[in-house]
Amino acid sequence: MQVLRSRDDIIGLTNDITRLRMSGLTFMFRGQSDASWPIQTTLYRRYKLLWHDRDCWNEYVEEYESKKRNIISRDILNYKPTQENEDFYILSTLRHLGFPCHLIDWTASLTTAIFFACSEKENEDGALWILSTNQRINTSPITVSPFQIEQPLLICKEFDLIPLGKSILNLPKGRIRRFRQNGFMSIIPQNYISKDFEYLLNDDYSLQKVTISCILKKRVLEYLNRDGKLSKYIMADISNSINF
Repeated sequence: MQVLRSRDDIIGLTNDITRLRMSGLTFMFRGQSDASWPIQTTLYRRYKLLWHDRDCWNEYVEEYESKKRNIISRDILNYKPTQENEDFYILSTLRHLGFPCHLIDWTASLTTAIFFACSEKENEDGALWILSTNQRINTSPITVSPFQIEQPLLICKEFDLIPLGKSILNLPKGRIRRFRQNGFMSIIPQNYISKDFEYLLNDDYSLQKVTISCILKKRVLEYLNRDGKLSKYIMADISNSINF
């Protein structure tokens, strides 16, 4: 397992990924502030061992349906591509705002992933997860509800519609975050929620865990987040977006 202990290590890793991209591989990244955490959905983290003892899935679906009824406006759905499944659009937007669900966030931006790996738990090593594949990511919107998918979809691209006369800054906040973080999602169906992500991979995917030493975290964060600009940018800290 590779350990990053200096900025030179990060530069070397970046150069390696750039070379491999030129060979045709696609990379996705995930930053976690505690290297001891496995890759799991926030839904499973929320319930943990209770997942097998309670009807947690139906509790979760009911909570989602309540949010959909009570806080999803037509203004928000105006930014959904015509073909994209409504539940996928809403649920992925909620995930970018912290809603525990059966989606897992990824980013195509190495900088964004490193930022999240270093942004909390300064006394714990962080983890940079690197998922690579030679498979094409979906080039058209997801048309099936994430509640009806039976097999894991490991990497899904999200799409947004920008209506005439609008800009990215008019998007709902969750969609601006997706856009600025270059976000992608994994959809993990009910029967796979308690499985480690590595268990779901096939021969088309490779997953590497890179540890970011806690002694490096503060320096990296100070470098990336000068004057708080990166944090404000990727978290869409702006006042004129739809507050959702």
